[in-house]
Amino acid sequence: GGSSGEVGPRSDRSDAGDVVPAVNPKSVIGAVNDASEQLRAMDEVVSAFDDKGLVAADRHKEKSDDFWTMNHMKLLYLISKYSHCAQTVHEKERWIRKLPMLVLIYEGIVQKVFEYDYAPASEVVETTRVYLNVSQEGKDDLDDLVEGKLVKGLRLSTKEHQSVTAYQISPSGLAL
Repeated sequence: GGSSGEVGPRSDRSDAGDVVPAVNPKSVIGAVNDASEQLRAMDEVVSAFDDKGLVAADRHKEKSDDFWTMNHMKLLYLISKYSHCAQTVHEKERWIRKLPMLVLIYEGIVQKVFEYDYAPASEVVETTRVYLNVSQEGKDDLDDLVEGKLVKGLRLSTKEHQSVTAYQISPSGLAL
């Protein structure tokens, strides 16, 4: 079934009754061809090292709007629903921790919202090591959003002195 968090038009329904987004194959092929042309046009290679052999600081440019996939956008929407970036000094901020985020990504995969795959991975929950179904593609897209400054990442320390990451939508992520 559908939820209020659906992105895109509703079209076909699969046998299970889940919403399957309508995709125009010509637009997908056109987008892939455009991306291929952009890659071919990038003939300038820049070294990560300056003249002194040191790593240059922050040479990468802001990612263009066509870099973000539908999975990126759905992930950004999900983060926006579970976090809040304070606009004034009196507003409270909300962050979502990485573990609940991984669970939401998995649930989104099962509900056919995300087009990722997943595999069991060992994670620490409180003081216990457990196996969770984790999507490496989802984690990578989450990192892309942080790197693109659409999502803020915050490192926290638990009572057990374990380091965890929390995520929050950024103002530029809200604007997108």
